[in-house]
Amino acid sequence: MRIAMITSGRLPCIDGVTVTVRERCRRLAAQGHEILLIGPDYAPAFRHYPDWAAYLGAFEPGVTGVSVPSCATLGMDWERQPLPRAYREMTQYLEAFAPDIVHVDEPERLAFGFLRRPGIAYARRRGIRVVASYHTNFIDYIPDFLGTLPRWAVGLAQWLAPSILSAIYNAYDTTLTATARTQARLARYGVRNTVLSRFCGVDTAVFRPMDRSATYFADRFRLDDVDGRTKILLVGRLTPDKGWAFACRAIAALVQATGPGKLAVLVAGGGELAEMIRRELGAVLDQAHLLGRVPPDDMPLLYAHADIHVSASCKETFGLTGLEAAACGIPVVAPRAGGFLDHVDCGRSGYLYAPDDIQDFLRVMLPLIESRHLRSQLGEGGRHAALGMDWTESVADWLRAVVGARDSPLTRDVPNPIK
Repeated sequence: MRIAMITSGRLPCIDGVTVTVRERCRRLAAQGHEILLIGPDYAPAFRHYPDWAAYLGAFEPGVTGVSVPSCATLGMDWERQPLPRAYREMTQYLEAFAPDIVHVDEPERLAFGFLRRPGIAYARRRGIRVVASYHTNFIDYIPDFLGTLPRWAVGLAQWLAPSILSAIYNAYDTTLTATARTQARLARYGVRNTVLSRFCGVDTAVFRPMDRSATYFADRFRLDDVDGRTKILLVGRLTPDKGWAFACRAIAALVQATGPGKLAVLVAGGGELAEMIRRELGAVLDQAHLLGRVPPDDMPLLYAHADIHVSASCKETFGLTGLEAAACGIPVVAPRAGGFLDHVDCGRSGYLYAPDDIQDFLRVMLPLIESRHLRSQLGEGGRHAALGMDWTESVADWLRAVVGARDSPLTRDVPNPIK
């Protein structure tokens, strides 16, 4: 089957969407499907992504990457958004590839760039299925990114957003959702075509418990005096929506409760809040390190050498970092909100704390810091749960959903003029 993927983001940008897109494409291609991946152009952001060209052309067996003109998103140069004129170029790529299925990740974000819903007009002309994946609760992000506007303007945007979102997603044949809470949220917005299944996953052969090197952080990141401490790992974009303001306050309270010399805090990710986070954590902890954007292939070792994975984000639709950490055998501590509720088994694979509640955060963190046995026990529970969410099963569920009423994926021998 020839599958066209239109995505709001792809490697070299690193986030939950781009990791999901990469893993899905790899496994579909390994099954013999041919993939065209259409995404924004990262060349203008070469300062952030010097290896941008490595993800164009036939960069994976069976996967061809192409880009369309883009601009910075909300002033963030490292986040790219397609330009309106890119719609025509995207359509030309589709016509040259002649896919059997069109899949669109985050069509609401793409629609604000293209100024129209991507993939639908082409699919309707060809009489093929066009499906969408819902990844991000952008409505929750409105106060984070439009907070400088007058309060009435922010309120108006939040009031209008559900109608706009439902008009976009209902135009697709199917909207794929990975958690029951996300499906219920979309139903409240008026989205009527959702399908719920395991559309997100983790490569449990790669993300796994490993023998630890006593000098890993010194060797890999040139960090001294980290390996001997209890290592807390936070992973994600350094943007307001990820709860970094609370994370900094909570870590400060944790350092005060545990005393000096016991903790090391490691932050993997990049974004506009890097300096604020460095300043806030550095004021309370001598071993607080911002590692920058860690390549996806380096993440399994980083998780496996950490002791606890912490998130402060209350707005995740899934929380992929939590699943990756669990697969590597370390406990997950996250807010009792969003997608974490669906895959963090409180007391078995980690702990959930009340959002924005520092005392509750300390209540669950302090026993983990004091007890290596408890960390090991929860890590084993997380690993066991992650084994049921391997990408192999997730991609099989994806195929069943996108093929729809057909008994099996279509196969055609059509040359690809893009290669």
